[in-house]
Amino acid sequence: MSRKTTFALAKKNNIPELLEMMEEFYAIDSYPFDPDKASRLIEELIATPALGRLWLTFQGEELVGYIVLAFGFSFEYAGRDAMIDEFFIKEPARGKGLGKATLEYVELQAKAVGIILSTWK
Repeated sequence: MSRKTTFALAKKNNIPELLEMMEEFYAIDSYPFDPDKASRLIEELIATPALGRLWLTFQGEELVGYIVLAFGFSFEYAGRDAMIDEFFIKEPARGKGLGKATLEYVELQAKAVGIILSTWK
């Protein structure tokens, strides 16, 4: 039986789990990871929606990943634009369509706040 994929905006109480995933993500390419700095940045993003969004990806009740959509401004795109700054799915959950589902969800959420992501496809 497959478990339903759902998404939720991150909250401050999610920071410990986010830091664990971020550390795993950064380790893939041996990027330096500073948990204190990352925690401050997560708090800032959560507290300031004009900067972007941080969503959690769940498979059933299990937290399996996260994605950060950072907002910007572009004359080329006639106003607000966005980029995926970070996108991580835990290794055991990969290859099950969760990445695709997450991207589709983020595209819908971006459109809902007036950002068209036509260059993704």
